[in-house]
Amino acid sequence: YYGVDTIFEDVNFEIKGTEKIALVGRNGCGKTTFLRCMCGEEQFDKGTISQQNNTVIGYLSQKVLPHDERTVEEELRLIFEPVFAMQARMHELEKQMEVDASEKVLAQYATVQEKFEAMNGYHWESEMKTVFTRFGFPVKDLQKKIGEFSGGQKTRIAFVKLLLSKPDILLLDEPTNHLDIDAIEWLEGYVKNYPKAVVIVSHDRMFLDHTVDVVYNMEYGKMKRYPGNYSNYVIQRENDIERQQSAYARQQKDIQRLEALIEKFRYKKNKAAFAQSKIKYLERMDRIEVDQTDDKTFHAKFT
Repeated sequence: YYGVDTIFEDVNFEIKGTEKIALVGRNGCGKTTFLRCMCGEEQFDKGTISQQNNTVIGYLSQKVLPHDERTVEEELRLIFEPVFAMQARMHELEKQMEVDASEKVLAQYATVQEKFEAMNGYHWESEMKTVFTRFGFPVKDLQKKIGEFSGGQKTRIAFVKLLLSKPDILLLDEPTNHLDIDAIEWLEGYVKNYPKAVVIVSHDRMFLDHTVDVVYNMEYGKMKRYPGNYSNYVIQRENDIERQQSAYARQQKDIQRLEALIEKFRYKKNKAAFAQSKIKYLERMDRIEVDQTDDKTFHAKFT
């Protein structure tokens, strides 16, 4: 709930493996709120979120970086502290091997080195510079203090930091804001090839078409899952609505026919039983409902 308004109700949302998911719906339907609930910044009033142990969720919000006094490099290096700790452990074992080259120590070193390599420990600095420059910054800007940048630039720096952290589930809220065409194209490839799960809220239809393989539609507190990219979702959704409307029209026609028969025969003694059977049939009938829709969801303009 948000105030007295229900934002979601009876919602089922599932991430399977490394899916790239778009969460779509009209403005104000609760997409950002849902992302904030997923990462724990807000709480559901009811329900549960189930996830594997130690799952790391990273969220790109519209908030900017709070530490204006730090340089960009100082801020980004925080992401690599586990790498530095592993490197320090390697150096400890290297010194130990100078006086003790036993199999036990060598095995410990091999294990630590393998973990260090898996963390891209030998290339963290080049990775940091690559991602940073892909977002339109020159390398020299790593030495600038965060307070020297505009709000949009801070958002891009926060985005760089999020990508470098490589969470298990990457939540992106309007990720193409503040990005130029080159950065958007690079991000498309990055998201598509990201080896973990991604959930995206975006008004950029082309970006969604190039990145996602699942779309969840959010309308009037409900959600429905559609396989495929955004264009495929639009077709499936419109087909769903057409089928619902056709089935609803057929059922309403049948109901009207039965009600006419009931009205015609309910007061005739020799037809009363027939009329009662039709009344009971109507009472047991599963009524077809057409989903509420918002045309803006399907006919929005994307830039």
